[in-house]
Amino acid sequence: METLLLSQYTKRGEDLLKEVRQAFRNMNLDESSLPSQFLSDDSSIKLVFIGQYSAGKSSIIKMLTGEDVAIGAQITTQQSKSYVWNGLEIVDTPGIHTGLREDHDAITYEEINHAALLVFVITNEGFADQIGKHFRKLAIDQKRANNMVLVVNKMDRSEQGNTPEQQEIIAEDLKKVIDPYTPESLYLSFLDTNSYFESLSEDDPEFRQALLDQSGHDVFVHNLNEFVKAHNITAKLERPLYEIEGALQKTIEKQTSIDGSLSLDGTEELLKRQIRTIRSNKTRLEKMAEGTILNYTGQISALGGEMAREISTNSTEGSLNASLKEKEQIVQQLAQQCESEVTQMINDAVSHMEDEIQGLIESQFAGQVQV
Repeated sequence: METLLLSQYTKRGEDLLKEVRQAFRNMNLDESSLPSQFLSDDSSIKLVFIGQYSAGKSSIIKMLTGEDVAIGAQITTQQSKSYVWNGLEIVDTPGIHTGLREDHDAITYEEINHAALLVFVITNEGFADQIGKHFRKLAIDQKRANNMVLVVNKMDRSEQGNTPEQQEIIAEDLKKVIDPYTPESLYLSFLDTNSYFESLSEDDPEFRQALLDQSGHDVFVHNLNEFVKAHNITAKLERPLYEIEGALQKTIEKQTSIDGSLSLDGTEELLKRQIRTIRSNKTRLEKMAEGTILNYTGQISALGGEMAREISTNSTEGSLNASLKEKEQIVQQLAQQCESEVTQMINDAVSHMEDEIQGLIESQFAGQVQV
């Protein structure tokens, strides 16, 4: 199952700060130069869920985080609700244009002003007139499209369910509102949260995976990860790392050793080793994923070349249509294989990185540092 990498990074940052603080305490050092928390309130990374009321924003948050937030058919979010999850701030806002409370829109817009990522949620029915105007006001008039992903929820209520065919129909209709942006530029995702929650209690592995696929969970999280990467949101995490490193350096200048134990240089070195491990794994993963994607891209391009040659040989319309359909199926299979391989690479890389970090924490060197 796909996981939101941003939340993993922030959690590791918090764990790292705790380890450094514990090292200071073990050596009776002044902790005041360390950050009080990994991400302060004014620098926290905030994911704000906005959009149509009763579109299932709370359900999506629960699916993403596992937090048991208020969910119901009524307008359950009467004011902005904030949840701290793995160092991230998740904000559930009231529905827009509910007509029930005049302050709903004002509350939502206040949260939007502080968001690193806006998740705009609508239902399978598409944009109602007022919601469409609200979207265009945010995306175009206020130029917030670069901070936004678009989610269509409740796909289980669609005629064909959360299928590629139904998604294509809805995406085509959404283009009328989101123009000049495209579904791809808005990281459009389709969700059936009911199927996701059903999958959690399903014992049969094959059926559980089918429900998970139907829910759209992994595609949604993958799109969030791609958004984070493209917009370099993780750059915010570098600041507290540098603050920790700076605090270590200042302490080193004042005191190089405590009671014959290793100098604080050891704690700084341990921190640097963990940072180097994260960065090297990230670089290696990017290269491996790029190679895999290029490989599949080449195969798909070759199929396009074959189709072009068949057209040039004056084949019959029937044979061309049959060949085209066959190649479309192959392309779809290749795309799924590519996504599956890259997803596995990410999972393996994260697991490998966690093992390396844990190895550093449990190493003899780390034990000496924390004497």
